[in-house]
Amino acid sequence: VMGVLLFVFDLFGPLKALYGEASRLTVMNAALDRIEAVLDEPELSDNGKQHIPAQAQPGQPEVLFSDVTFAYQDKEVLHHISFAMKKNSMTALVGPSGSGKSTIANLLARLWDVKSGNVTIRGVDIRNVPLSELMDQISMVFQRVYLFQDTIYNNIIMGKPDATEEEVYEAARKARCNFRVNASCDKLLCKELMPLINFFGNIPACFGQMQNVITIYQIGRASCRERV
Repeated sequence: VMGVLLFVFDLFGPLKALYGEASRLTVMNAALDRIEAVLDEPELSDNGKQHIPAQAQPGQPEVLFSDVTFAYQDKEVLHHISFAMKKNSMTALVGPSGSGKSTIANLLARLWDVKSGNVTIRGVDIRNVPLSELMDQISMVFQRVYLFQDTIYNNIIMGKPDATEEEVYEAARKARCNFRVNASCDKLLCKELMPLINFFGNIPACFGQMQNVITIYQIGRASCRERV
């Protein structure tokens, strides 16, 4: 009897562990299905040979949406949208949730292609521009951002690793980033700042401030680029 009991106890541990792993395998299987669905999506064509001019022609808008229609599969979400973005101006997309604001931004970055109409930058249809060049011209700041657990300075300089300290400070000024991350820091971009970010909440900065740092990163990336 004792031997049987010992055998049962020895068998119970592995069975319990196997049951725990089975639940993990279910989650992994679902995750793999989602990964495969992404990998099965057809790639956008990247055969463009045209280049975006350094400057727009006189009177020509920087960005132009002309009669743009777009649909997610069979659900049309943009219906013949037309508007222009002029140089040295700010364009705000305002509307209720689901009205297509993010879709318009994604179409400009060519994360999808329009169903009809066209999107041009300085007169060039973005479908005729190599994707790598298009991405060089666009900087995006998402609602939920990620900063590495390092100094603010080092987070900013990732936009251009060979940037000088003056260029980093200039990018910060352009982004109007004048907040102080914690009271012990005299300089916003001090290289000796204590580790800045723990993404899971152990941080001395709010999400708005984190977005501000990402904005500096993108401005620094753009302001140090030759073609902008």
